[in-house]
Parts: sequence; structure tokens; C-alpha cells
Amino acid sequence: MDYILLIRLILAHLISDFVLQPTKWAKDKDSKGFKSPFLYWHVLVTGITAMLLVWDTNYLLPIVILTFIHGLTDGIKGELNKRFLHGSSPVYLFVTDQFIHLLTICTIGILITNQSCIFNNELMLLLNSQKFWLYLLGYTWITIPIAVIIGKMTEGWSNELNAPQSTIAAKKEKSGLTNAGKWIGIIERVLILTFVLNLQFAAIGFMLTAKSVFRFGDLKDGKDHKKTEYIIIGTFLSFMLSILTGIAINYLTT
Repeated sequence: MDYILLIRLILAHLISDFVLQPTKWAKDKDSKGFKSPFLYWHVLVTGITAMLLVWDTNYLLPIVILTFIHGLTDGIKGELNKRFLHGSSPVYLFVTDQFIHLLTICTIGILITNQSCIFNNELMLLLNSQKFWLYLLGYTWITIPIAVIIGKMTEGWSNELNAPQSTIAAKKEKSGLTNAGKWIGIIERVLILTFVLNLQFAAIGFMLTAKSVFRFGDLKDGKDHKKTEYIIIGTFLSFMLSILTGIAINYLTT
């Protein structure tokens, strides 16, 4: 496939939606929906940016359609925020909004370049590729499933750490961000698997060093020996399972 038009349209979207859109505009759109004047300014900027980057009048009508759909999507998102979420704009709504924008860009870009048959053929090749399914299996495995397994393997130590303690100590222990540890672990394993699949083993050592530095301030006190050992065990289990997953995938795809 020829991706040059898609690349230009996606670049135009990133520039208009993130670089050229002030925070004031975004917040006003989320709180007022179609009644926000900044929605229409944003739509104008989106259309002009796309036209400047594509720089071909033959694509004027598709860009107008793309811009209209972009504005309609943003307006509906704002109305949902205003009526049901009181302007809070949760992350899942933001992700859905961006997914619709990118899906629209890809659909229109493929159709106007008459590459739908080529795209379908390449998609079928991808879906029939063993490497694709192995990668999907690997990345799925290292997220929640491995987290559950590590949790079961370290459950005894976790219960020991969470034993009844003083009110002050309990408050200090629970002062972290909600679910932050879980997401840190998932991101960590995704990075490790990516490094292993690309044979970048030195990057894993750098990441382990960086994590040790970040943790040092929390665990340098002598009274935190149990917590230190618990975190080290969890970290090494996470690293070990991610690395073994990557090695297995590399072996099966060679």
C-alpha cells in the first residue's frame, strides 16, 4: 500500500487536535458541545491544516467530509460530557473520540486512493500470519494474566505485609495512587517483551537500574526489609516471565 496520504492526514490530525488546539478550546467544547464557538474554530483549523499538508485540490471534497465528521464527533463528545458526565471528560471517552478520528481518516484515505482491495489483501495476510497471533498472545499474556499469577505466587508475603498495623503506618502504606502499581507492572512487562523481541537486552538492564533508583528513596530505611524483599521478588518474577515469553516467541518465529 501507498501510505503517504494516510501519513499526511494523520499528521494533520495530530497537529490540529493537539498542537494547535489550546486547552481553553478543548475544555469549552467538552462543557458546551455544539454550543461552543471554539468547536467551529477547531473544525476550521482542522480542515485548513489537512489541506495544507495534503496540498492537492483533488482531495478537497474528501477533506471537507473528513473535517465535517471530525467536528460532528467532537460535538457529540461535548454533548455527552455536558448532559451525562457534567464536563468531566473521562479517559475512555477521549480514547473513543481519538479512535473514531483515526478510523475515519484511515477509511477515507483508503477509499479515495482506491486501495481498498490492497488493504483487504494485506489485512488477510496479517490475520493469517503466525507471527501476528504469537505477538498478540504474548502481549495479552504479559498484562493481566501474569499479574494474577505473580499475585498468587506472592500472596503469602502480601498478607504478611498487610497484617494489622498502627493507624499512622496504615495511612502511610495506603498513600500511593490507586492501581498505579498494577499499571506500572503492565507497562514494565510490555517494554521488556518489546526489548526482547527486538533483541535489545541492554535496554532491559537500563530499565532495571532506573527502577532501582526510583525505589531506593522509599526502601532505604532498615525497617522496610520485608517490603524491599517483597518488591524485589515481584520485580524479578515480572522480569523473568516477560523475558521467557519473549525468548519463546523469538524461538517460534525463527
